[in-house]
Amino acid sequence: MFRTAVLLTLFAGCSGDDTTKPTGSTGSDTGMPTDTGMPTDTGMPTDTGTDTNGVEAALQAELDAELPNYQAWGQIAGWEGVVPSTGPHGPTVQIWYNQLAIDAIAAGGAAGPQPDGSMSFKEGYDAKGDVTAIFAQVKDDTYGWYYVKYLPDHSVETSGRVQGCIDCHEVTGVDGYLAPQ
Repeated sequence: MFRTAVLLTLFAGCSGDDTTKPTGSTGSDTGMPTDTGMPTDTGMPTDTGTDTNGVEAALQAELDAELPNYQAWGQIAGWEGVVPSTGPHGPTVQIWYNQLAIDAIAAGGAAGPQPDGSMSFKEGYDAKGDVTAIFAQVKDDTYGWYYVKYLPDHSVETSGRVQGCIDCHEVTGVDGYLAPQ
């Protein structure tokens, strides 16, 4: 994989605008709270808006390549199919994980360590049951977690080290929280 060759993280961009929101952004136009009260000091790099070494492009390409096929991946026990959600992704969601993530969740729980290459895709649904967005994330041991929010037509609304995603998925001491919300 190209990511591995250049030493290259879902979910899915959780913010709601069409530009990458670097850490420290206000989030006021994203629908996401600016301060969730959760610590975000993960020791991982944050998005500066500049992909100088091509890592983000490679991670984006990985997720783009999986986008047509993620629904064939596995789901974790108790979270099969469409389930209620209390998170920002919609009132109901459906989540798929690649085998690396499933194995890591089985071994250490949803907040346990995730290996390089772990991925998840989460569909967010509105009250009528229509997909409003597809959130994806991929783990890279050098970069950290890379997040993407796809619109239903598979165009990218936001991507990178998105503050709204970091606030929930990278609580201090947690390696990319993959638990359903």
